Amino acid sequence: AKELAQGSDIYVNEAFSVSHREHASIVNVPKFLPSYAGLRFAEEFERLSKAFNPPHPFLLLLGGAKIETKLPLVEKFSKIADTIFVGGAMAVKANELGLQENYGVMFPTGDLAALDANDETLRRLKAKIMEAKFIVWNGPLGKYEAGYAKYTNELAEAVAGAEAETIIGGGDTLAAIQNLNILEKFSFVSTAGGAMLEFLAEGTLPGIKALS
Repeated sequence: AKELAQGSDIYVNEAFSVSHREHASIVNVPKFLPSYAGLRFAEEFERLSKAFNPPHPFLLLLGGAKIETKLPLVEKFSKIADTIFVGGAMAVKANELGLQENYGVMFPTGDLAALDANDETLRRLKAKIMEAKFIVWNGPLGKYEAGYAKYTNELAEAVAGAEAETIIGGGDTLAAIQNLNILEKFSFVSTAGGAMLEFLAEGTLPGIKALS
């Protein structure tokens, strides 16, 4: 890290998306230089922090396959969000873990192991979206990479058209909806995936601590 810092006058972290990793370039170089957050980094921090004290109703939409990265969010935001929806490949595991009984989580209607959502699930979600003033979405509803992207796309259109403040993020989420050309319709599109989830769960990241 000291070698990385040599020849430099200041350190600016503009890589929010990897600031959950304790790499030398993220956590050690700031020990040797005056250190600052870049403009995009600061915007990520500011926008995502709004989820800790949001306008209500607040709708948290979680999809994808990795229950282990989303579980801390369910536990934390069960006390903050008005509705938490858990779908995608992790819905089966989430159901087995008792997330509905313990945290009041909303699940897809019908077969939780289905490769995509369904009309009834989307109808219920659209009703929540219309009510919401603040929406955070991370993770697709179906196995989009195998062609099951219909309901993820329809959800994206609904969230993009909402009157609420909308924040989306995650590599899979963005990959699933990239052909829709609607990213500019969301209030904020996070560059982060894992870092977004960890920041929302913990309220900080190794890269943020290194700057303080």
